[in-house]
Amino acid sequence: MVSSAVGRLSSKLSFSTQQPLDDEWQVGGRYKVVQRTTVWSTPDLEGEKVCEVLPQDNVLLLSINNTLGNGWDVPRGLIMPPATNSASNAGWIALESAGRLDVVHIGPVQRRRLTGSWEMKARYFVQHPTTLREGPTLTSKKIGELSPEAEVLVLELGLSNEGCHNVRLRARVSTDSGIIGWMSPQTKCGDQLLYPVNLLSKEAVKLHQTYSSTRKTLTPGEKIPWRAGGKYRLLEKTHLLEEVVLSSAKRAQLAPGTMLTVIDVHHTECATLGWCPCAFVAVDDGPQKSRTGWVRCCHKAGHDILDRRDHSEYDRVITKLRNTQAISPDSSRSPEPAPTATEATAVAPSVEPIKISDLTFLNPEPQQLPLKTPRAQSQEPLAVEMKERMDPVLPKDTMESENGAKTPKEIPSDPHLFLNKLKSMEMGAQEDKQVVDKTTFQGSICSCSTCTCSRPT
Repeated sequence: MVSSAVGRLSSKLSFSTQQPLDDEWQVGGRYKVVQRTTVWSTPDLEGEKVCEVLPQDNVLLLSINNTLGNGWDVPRGLIMPPATNSASNAGWIALESAGRLDVVHIGPVQRRRLTGSWEMKARYFVQHPTTLREGPTLTSKKIGELSPEAEVLVLELGLSNEGCHNVRLRARVSTDSGIIGWMSPQTKCGDQLLYPVNLLSKEAVKLHQTYSSTRKTLTPGEKIPWRAGGKYRLLEKTHLLEEVVLSSAKRAQLAPGTMLTVIDVHHTECATLGWCPCAFVAVDDGPQKSRTGWVRCCHKAGHDILDRRDHSEYDRVITKLRNTQAISPDSSRSPEPAPTATEATAVAPSVEPIKISDLTFLNPEPQQLPLKTPRAQSQEPLAVEMKERMDPVLPKDTMESENGAKTPKEIPSDPHLFLNKLKSMEMGAQEDKQVVDKTTFQGSICSCSTCTCSRPT
């Protein structure tokens, strides 16, 4: 009887030791309590007692504070007890015990994140309507609302600390519309405003295969979501083709969940869809790592088989944010005087929400230089020619006398003939000016027989 109980206990212990621990604690992670412990109001684990957490409780880690204890670095964490706890207020506990680094259960909490943890660089979809605010505090300016099924990318995890009874985990997120703001992943009562599955992980493949409502389909006129240089996950098995043609030779078969880097995107004819987007890719992991070839982005039924969520989006957004924040006023300017007491109590001006479209790119695309038009190349010779033809000092022709001296020709005695000649020359100059450039309208009336310019209305 005793031996069987010992056997069952040893099997449980061996099973627990086989599961590796996380390398470090992560803010936003959920962890299992393995020892009964007291939660305190301060990180020195003294002062007011907040509550107690029991074995098998799941706690949410809000913040980490490393302090020295008995010569060891003992991390202490600000945790949120489970909603079932009567107090359910945040408090501090010792996450590890000094000198017991070789034991699986280090301290009262096991350093292994559980399902439902929140992560940075992760993408989630909204479960319930939630408010997007300008700052991490719950009283900061409201900048928008998020509707169910919208997706957000987590850029940063922070804390809203407005008193011991109103401590909340906050997430700085980027929306698909380009707005960046702060929200709560879950309420104080534990209701999850975001669905706790990272859509950039392999769990996205399970969602795609289980729930057909999560599958996305390209619609006519929609912009192709896959971009060159982006990293995307394959949602269904497919073949790596030698050419962009769907009937070309197959190089290999790729499994669902494989990560691909898109190099180029083209359209090819498809018997069922008419036209199907295909991407030339490099395989990033799995048995076919480093191989290249073409894959179709959409199934013949119409839905995506290459996930349209770009795994390099976080790096792009952070780079743009840092580049924008790096733009500072000229350091040579003298500092402004300190505000007076009256100015210090004035209300700060409101700040508009940040949009990704307003941010400065680190490597802006070169602007296209304007093309030279035929008129720009021949404008100066035309002006000289018109000046010569319209100069009232005409005529310049000369005649040679008997003694070899050159004298100007006589101006016609009839002034009407001279004026008619000037008018005809002026009309010819205007016609030459209008036919110089056939792409830009120069006057109110165009006399070009093959003119392509735009007449003003």
